[in-house]
Amino acid sequence: MRGKNDWRLYLALIVVGALVVVLLNTTGVLEEQREKLVQQQQEHPLPQPGEVFSEIPTEHIVLTALIALIWVGGANVLIVRQRRKAGLSWWACFNPFMLPFRYFDRKAWAILAVLLLCTVFIAQAAVQFLSPG
Repeated sequence: MRGKNDWRLYLALIVVGALVVVLLNTTGVLEEQREKLVQQQQEHPLPQPGEVFSEIPTEHIVLTALIALIWVGGANVLIVRQRRKAGLSWWACFNPFMLPFRYFDRKAWAILAVLLLCTVFIAQAAVQFLSPG
């Protein structure tokens, strides 16, 4: 378990990140990159979202949304449930240094396997729609 003073480490990481951005901005590196990006966008404009999604079959969009729903819903509920079972607070899920699998039991691993199998079956259905004939 981490100590009570870990907030200092997290604050230091945020401050160091901000200082790196400020340093890059004062040296002109970010301005050069921005100019290159603007020039690249003028040479090759991005397509409109409607153009991109109109080329994707409707079945793929529906299946991709279903996979996202399964993982966002199922995996998050699973991790929050396991953290509560371990006696951790609700915000412990946001700690990037604490692995979510640390407190998993057999039931949690089985639920995770079911989520994975659902994803594989849905991906197989997407491949079926792709195959000609």
